[in-house]
Amino acid sequence: MEMKEGKERLEAITGSEVTLFAYPNGKPGTDYTAAHVRLAQEIGFEAACSTGWGAGQLGSDLFQIPRFTPWDRSQWRYAVRLARNLRQPSARVR
Repeated sequence: MEMKEGKERLEAITGSEVTLFAYPNGKPGTDYTAAHVRLAQEIGFEAACSTGWGAGQLGSDLFQIPRFTPWDRSQWRYAVRLARNLRQPSARVR
């Protein structure tokens, strides 16, 4: 129940409800499973981010929102990475 305890501790510290979660490291099927997705829902998070390739779209699983690192050294490389993510279906566990 580390996920639940972490949520509760953050809420106690901030005095605010914590509604979002990011899976540590976040690689679908490696760093988290479908059981973790269900747990995040049951605990009361509204959404969670993974590090799966892709870009969130209408109808994306709110508990497996993809994200990617935008730390390229040039605008051109960033644009290529962004285009690749927009074309690729989101990675997720089922």
